[in-house]
Amino acid sequence: MIDLQIPFRGEFDLDATLDCGQAFRWKKDESGAWTGILKPGLVHIIRKGNELHCSLESHQVNNISDPTEYLTNYFDFPFDLSAFRAHVLEKSGNERELYTKILDFSAGLRILRQEPFEMAISYILSIQSTIQLIVRRIEQISSLFPENAIGNTARYLFPSLKQLKNRIDAIRELKLGFRSRYIISFIERLDSEYELNAIAGFSYEKKFSWLTSFLGIGPKVAHCIMLFSFADHDIVPVDTWIKRFYAEYCADNGRKFTEKFHPYSGVLQEYIFRWIRSDRGV
Repeated sequence: MIDLQIPFRGEFDLDATLDCGQAFRWKKDESGAWTGILKPGLVHIIRKGNELHCSLESHQVNNISDPTEYLTNYFDFPFDLSAFRAHVLEKSGNERELYTKILDFSAGLRILRQEPFEMAISYILSIQSTIQLIVRRIEQISSLFPENAIGNTARYLFPSLKQLKNRIDAIRELKLGFRSRYIISFIERLDSEYELNAIAGFSYEKKFSWLTSFLGIGPKVAHCIMLFSFADHDIVPVDTWIKRFYAEYCADNGRKFTEKFHPYSGVLQEYIFRWIRSDRGV
């Protein structure tokens, strides 16, 4: 077990960041601490002042040389939330009151920088699914690999591409519905996880074209991967909640919304997503 204290500057709301639907393997306990599965292993984390106090139970498969640097990057602490807020309010025009309410509701929410391969599989699983079902399906896939168990817990690292390629038949038996075909196609076509990681430097058009060339990856899934893995902060994944926001609250939608709040429209989308779901009692 490794204990870490990670300082940060500026706004940060751990709850808003981890409960907003961008990540699927975090759970909050009664003490207010969060436990999650990341590439280095099982992470227990709580905020104390301007520090994150973390305990890491690592796994030898994914030994990280600098877990502090890994977590700093994961929570994207270098991102300037103050500049984001100022920009949104400057561009909000006569909707300033609405956007102030949205920003205040989730003040300190940060877009995570998550592992691209895990995010690709997770968001394929998200198609026509609730968050609860996505979580359950990710755990079903992960538990196919007992060698990935962390310590004496019943929690598992997310499997590698190589591991998944060797368990195609087991994946078929998980009853994932039409998503099973999409996931298997993705796994079989991808040569290495590096191939996916390498698109980080592509232009939007090239990245989008590459992702949507895979069976089952449409615009929304591609945009989720781009925003939540590659920190493409101008990308707006549009689901039923965002469509509802456009219809009920926003004079600008689609491309107009993206252009209006560039280069932070994707970050703002996540604030809107969390706000409107809460507003509807979800």
